[in-house]
Amino acid sequence: MRGLRVVQTARGDDTWSISEFRIYRGGEELPRAPEWRLTAQPYPWGVQDAFDNSLVTFWLCGEKLEPGQFVQVDFHGDLTADSVELQAPPNQWAARLKLEGLDASGRWLPLAAAPVTGDAPRPLGLRRAVTQELQRREIDYLLVFDTDNGADDLRLNADLWGLRQVGIYKRARLYELEPKSELRR
Repeated sequence: MRGLRVVQTARGDDTWSISEFRIYRGGEELPRAPEWRLTAQPYPWGVQDAFDNSLVTFWLCGEKLEPGQFVQVDFHGDLTADSVELQAPPNQWAARLKLEGLDASGRWLPLAAAPVTGDAPRPLGLRRAVTQELQRREIDYLLVFDTDNGADDLRLNADLWGLRQVGIYKRARLYELEPKSELRR
């Protein structure tokens, strides 16, 4: 095949997102190649986040579910693969997906009409991975209000996140991200 595309076919109020789009041959994941061209519809700008080997980043459709939304990879050459794995948050019950492959003549052909779904436990260490991603984006501080979603977890588990509370005013807390060298422990 010359490419793969996952197409969303349902209508609904959910918003589709993908944390990781993984392609396998013989049980081994194929490494992402620089010549691969990634695109998505709608919101093509963040699609690389579904191919970056990080569960804490993701591509987000940005719109409610509509038939025809897709994420695709063009290999810019022939590639053999035997399975695809999408890793995504479990809050997308209305999404319906099909897998298509791009043949040598430029036609998208159905490969799988319905995926096999599974449920995996949340990997350990995601809090630290989030902090490392923030640092990669050159963010050093977080200002969190006590009423924000997740504020209790940050307050109670700051050490697991790799954060240090450096200030509090009324119902707002300022956290500093630990230096990168300390996050690797």
